Amino acid sequence: MRVSDMTGALLDFWVARADGYQRGTVGEGVDAFNGGRGPIVFAISNGMLRVAKKEIVSDWAPSVDWTQGGPIIERARIQIVPQNVNHLRWSAYMDEGLRPGKFPVEQYGETLLIAAMRAYVASKFGDEVEGPTQPASEGQR
Repeated sequence: MRVSDMTGALLDFWVARADGYQRGTVGEGVDAFNGGRGPIVFAISNGMLRVAKKEIVSDWAPSVDWTQGGPIIERARIQIVPQNVNHLRWSAYMDEGLRPGKFPVEQYGETLLIAAMRAYVASKFGDEVEGPTQPASEGQR
């Protein structure tokens, strides 16, 4: 799947994966909270995403939530540029050498956070990702 096509929960899922969270279920999220496994990203019954790690479980939507996406932008040193005067489209660039031997990352989005989170995912996995296209729901692996 092309990173440039990702939005919503799918983009947020891959941002969690880029941050080191593994795809899991609600039960595995409980194990992660209790310290029995590493960080997990999972979907709850209403389709919302949550992330879990030792003693922390929280909703996860960095492509729309500045309190989550902002620190990623700062930490990854993502550069953001509006594409036109009306700011209807944004460009996000990363040229800090996060992908050795690769060209700098450039992604676009309808919002600043979408563009930045796409750039972050592309910096870790490339312009296309392989693997699950959504987090596991209960009963899936």
